[in-house]
Amino acid sequence: MVYNNQIGTECITATQVNIIFNTRLFWRELLYWSRAFFNSVFSNIGSAQEVFTRLYYTPAGYAHMLQLILDRRVSDRFTALFDQYIIILRELVRAAANGETETVNKSVSDLYSNSKERAEFLSEVFPSLDKDVLEQMFNIFVQYEIKEINAYIMQDYGQMIETYDDLLIHTDKTADYLSQGIINLITAAPISADSAGNSNNIGPGICITRNELNTILDISMFWLDLFSWLRAYRISVISGIGNQELLYNRLLRVTTDFGNIMKTFLDDEIVNTHIMLIQEYLWLMDQLLKSRMADDIEEMNRIYQLTIDNIDERAKFLGSAFPSTDVSEWRNLLIKFHTYLIGMSGAFLSGDYAANIEIFDGLINQAEDMGSLFIEALFDSLSSNDIPA
Repeated sequence: MVYNNQIGTECITATQVNIIFNTRLFWRELLYWSRAFFNSVFSNIGSAQEVFTRLYYTPAGYAHMLQLILDRRVSDRFTALFDQYIIILRELVRAAANGETETVNKSVSDLYSNSKERAEFLSEVFPSLDKDVLEQMFNIFVQYEIKEINAYIMQDYGQMIETYDDLLIHTDKTADYLSQGIINLITAAPISADSAGNSNNIGPGICITRNELNTILDISMFWLDLFSWLRAYRISVISGIGNQELLYNRLLRVTTDFGNIMKTFLDDEIVNTHIMLIQEYLWLMDQLLKSRMADDIEEMNRIYQLTIDNIDERAKFLGSAFPSTDVSEWRNLLIKFHTYLIGMSGAFLSGDYAANIEIFDGLINQAEDMGSLFIEALFDSLSSNDIPA
């Protein structure tokens, strides 16, 4: 698909960065909770109703940002259309799980009708967006979701991973296109950073280039991707469902991709050391989970201390790599992320799925906070040409 990128290439402001970041986050969360819902229905992992309730709530957060930028009418209509999409998706999943071909066909048709409605609405609200491009983007999203559902039914774990990767790429493109429509609309009447969902301390007069923006977004999304694949792998280990080797290899690829991006502005040797630390942490967390499942308390305590030592090393690296940030700030975020991961495993092992959903939400928030801190650090470094060597 080809569409025009109307966001300026030479001066992208902090407010614009946050609009794009928050739009990507919305689509990411839609993917995360959809996947959790598929797991609950097709793999009997957790409560399908409880997961669906959280999935249904997903559009509300992004709609709130739209309300701050525009008005409640736009926010309410946005929420209603995406909620309708989620309800139709639930019916499709239910029918597919039960082999109800007629209902499946009707649900697919309804999803495409909903895509058209959303495209018409958003192109009216944001005149620089092309209705046909939006509809095509939404339709491709539907096609990927159907492909993912089929992979669950066939228990084709390789296809699940491939399709999910396709969805990540496609939703980033969709989010960026929608963001440019929002930015184009507000250019003549700039809004405050708070209205764009900004929690960063970035100077209002600072701006970056499009290439620098792409670097910032790719790095800030690392924590969300790491969490997503780490959660998928740990669920597979606990439940015994899925292909653990495929999932672990995909998890490691997240760290490799992250390292390659970091090498665009940091010394290769420094980055390689940090990536080795992240991969060591993943291995330690795997061993910690397995020792917990084996009820080996002594081994659990030993490995737990090693994970804390690893976190301390990574916090020191990040504090030195980005001078505008503090080591303690990184350590606090890494410890919180670590605590949520351990809590999530405990909730799964005990069968407390309601707590698991709450922890899942907390992990997403922590990943977003990590991403936001990276945005602040990278924005400061890139805009001031203070990139550490």
